Amino acid sequence: MATKSLTFELFGHDRTASSAIRGVGDAGAAWERRMAGAAFGVGAALGAATVAAVAFSIDSIKAFAEAETAQNRLNFAFDKFPSLVGGNIGALRDLNTELQKTTRFDDDAIAGAEGILAQFDLTADQLTTLVPLMLDYAAATGKDVTEAADDMGKAILGQGRALKGVGIKFEDAGDPVSNYTQLIAGLTEKVQGFAATDAQTISGTLDRINNQFGDVQEKLGQAFAPALTVAADIIQTTLIPGLDDVISRV
Repeated sequence: MATKSLTFELFGHDRTASSAIRGVGDAGAAWERRMAGAAFGVGAALGAATVAAVAFSIDSIKAFAEAETAQNRLNFAFDKFPSLVGGNIGALRDLNTELQKTTRFDDDAIAGAEGILAQFDLTADQLTTLVPLMLDYAAATGKDVTEAADDMGKAILGQGRALKGVGIKFEDAGDPVSNYTQLIAGLTEKVQGFAATDAQTISGTLDRINNQFGDVQEKLGQAFAPALTVAADIIQTTLIPGLDDVISRV
């Protein structure tokens, strides 16, 4: 009787133990699957983060390149146009920085527009007077600064038809200086101060925030640019010739 009882208990405990061991094994396998899934998720997240970081770096380099191009246009104007000789390019850039704070327009875009206006033989002082009014005009008409600069230049040459959009009755005075004077008077009367008011709207506020973020991107892009130069050199001197050789062999 004792033997039978002992045998029964042993077999019963064995079944219980075996079941428990299998349970532990199943739980371990499940845990392993969960960890593997988590690891995959982390890997995917890291991969996505890496892709996002690379994309942001490229965008930052593009932002810096665009800003550099716009500023170079202004540099070129000061180097090439006699009317700007003796002008203070630094003061003009300081003005652009302040205008970015109070309008929806980016300072680099403003600099590029100034490079366009300089083609019409304007002095640095004339640019300083015209540019804030040009931004008022751009905000009032919904145009970007390049389009606005084109309209200003045409008016200086005597073609002021676009100014009718803001109620300015412009007539060619026969010479650029008189046309400039007429342009300043018309803009002052009809649109002065509009850009600052427009910048306080929700849309204007978003643009101002975006411009500030753009400045950060430009600084990062400037830091990334040397690495891009090295990469471009490797691609041009090694990778492309190598690919060309492989294609020729095929």
